[in-house]
Amino acid sequence: MGADSSESRTRNDTMEQSWRRTRREVGTLLLRKQFLCKDCP
Repeated sequence: MGADSSESRTRNDTMEQSWRRTRREVGTLLLRKQFLCKDCP
């Protein structure tokens, strides 16, 4: 049982890390789009 809990915790950590990375990439894309639109006529 203890091994299962540690395994699930590790999986959750990796999921959270990947989710954080995706959110950061999305934020960067949004910022870039804002800057591009600012240069639009």
